[in-house]
Amino acid sequence: MEKLSYQWSENLADTPKETMQIFEHLGFSSIMSKLIVQKGIHNVESAKKFFLPKVDQLYDPFLMKGMEEAVDRIAQAITNGQKILVYGDYDVDGTTSVALLFSFLEDLGISVSFYIPDREKEGYGISSLGINYAHQNNIKLIVALDCGIRSVELVQKAKNLSIDFVICDHHIPGATLPDAFAILNPKQKGCNYPFKELSGCGIGFKLCQAIASRLRLDSSTYMDKIDLVAVSIAADLVEMNDENRVLTFLGMKKLSENPFGGLRLFRDLVIGNRPVKTHDLVFKIGPRINAAGRVFHANQSVKTLLYGGQEHFDKLNALNKERQELDQHVGKQALAMLSKDTKSTVVFQSDWHKGVIGIVASRILEHAYKPTVVLTEKSADILVGSARSIPNFNMYEGLNKCADLLEQFGGHYFAAGLSLKKNNLSAFKQRFEEVVSQTLIDIDFVPKAIYNSELKLEEITGKLAAEVEKLAPFGPKNMRPIFLIKQVENYQYQIIGKGNHHLRLEISHAGQKINCIAFQMAHHAQKLNLKVPFDLFFHLEINDFRGRKNVQLVVVDIKF
Repeated sequence: MEKLSYQWSENLADTPKETMQIFEHLGFSSIMSKLIVQKGIHNVESAKKFFLPKVDQLYDPFLMKGMEEAVDRIAQAITNGQKILVYGDYDVDGTTSVALLFSFLEDLGISVSFYIPDREKEGYGISSLGINYAHQNNIKLIVALDCGIRSVELVQKAKNLSIDFVICDHHIPGATLPDAFAILNPKQKGCNYPFKELSGCGIGFKLCQAIASRLRLDSSTYMDKIDLVAVSIAADLVEMNDENRVLTFLGMKKLSENPFGGLRLFRDLVIGNRPVKTHDLVFKIGPRINAAGRVFHANQSVKTLLYGGQEHFDKLNALNKERQELDQHVGKQALAMLSKDTKSTVVFQSDWHKGVIGIVASRILEHAYKPTVVLTEKSADILVGSARSIPNFNMYEGLNKCADLLEQFGGHYFAAGLSLKKNNLSAFKQRFEEVVSQTLIDIDFVPKAIYNSELKLEEITGKLAAEVEKLAPFGPKNMRPIFLIKQVENYQYQIIGKGNHHLRLEISHAGQKINCIAFQMAHHAQKLNLKVPFDLFFHLEINDFRGRKNVQLVVVDIKF
């Protein structure tokens, strides 16, 4: 299937000449100055904060509702010699959260263990098996990370067994909150924390920060784990602005220079001896950490993060290859089921592996731009699924309108998880289609994108590429700029990659040659053979391969 083509418009953010001149006086090019102003940066002071994030820009953790109570309960456990169970989800955010808090508490000499639910046997979030494990091991305090905000009944079960919960979660709370000892979630009502979009690991970090403050510990007790937070933020695709940007900037610096625990192996063997980029976190580190929870058990990921070891790392690599094969197999089958006659996509097959349905849902969205649910069988009568959405359709709210047909659901605007009885599948497909149809109009199904600036070929230089890198770390709310070159005429191309899905382009101007890579765009070859001029939308990057650096255009779209 062809990759989606976008409807493009130019970023029309007001960029006053006088404001741009401020940054030109600081030595930036006019193009970079325009990009800076487009980010909403209009003076030197805000530019300094943006380009040089520092520890003192992090917010006071005690501004978060529930933090005093959470620290009190953990301090009580320390005083009374109680065991603490660190409980987390099986994805990147959950496993980095567990590694961070477990390591922090263990360093303090506290009796601590960790628990990750089995995706196959227990599913997402707090489980009865996990609570039973705590009870059997005389654990009186569970700190849940990246999960728990909707586990009302299970938290009550724990309370009945004299087990307290401290919940650190960033997912949207339900109408009723669990009766936990403390809840840390900036999205809960009455929480005045200045930034609402922390990752689960980010909230765990704020808890460590607060404990260290209460116990008057040196900041190194939590700052030496900040690279775990950077991995969680990038891989979980939360907003890359405000406090998240500070945490990621500092975490990537730490990962480049002196990685925590097993992250050193990822840095040395996957990234190499160069500065870390968010691309590395999202596409190189994240998938390997995720792989264990998808096709084996996420304990493997936590052990690798905590202790390193070539054997652990090799196991994750092998699991990631297994995950890729499953992902490709299930993805091919799911794409074959797509219908052009519906406003939504709901696909189901009983033998699809639960560990890859989220990836497959995202892949479907790249080819069929409409709200998507991918389901597989959990048991004889229960289906589980992952959902992904497009702008203008809140997936969480959409599923809420189908709540009477679902056993469970939870998540965010763009991504969610759900379960339902098998005999409700047909009714759910019909209801979900009705909800989507009533919410979206035809124009919503056309993917839209904004480019930041039009360039001439002669303006593409190493200096400009280096300037653009200063806007990093990139992610939602701070995306890498997209540029446009109109009517490219002088070019050569080559079809590359396994399966011949990608293009390598070389465009030239006045003796200057520029390399381009275009993923999933080999279908343009026929028109390229005709030497038809085209408009090129692209990211500008510095490709660092074995110490050799050169400017590279990463193609986002081609318009003939």
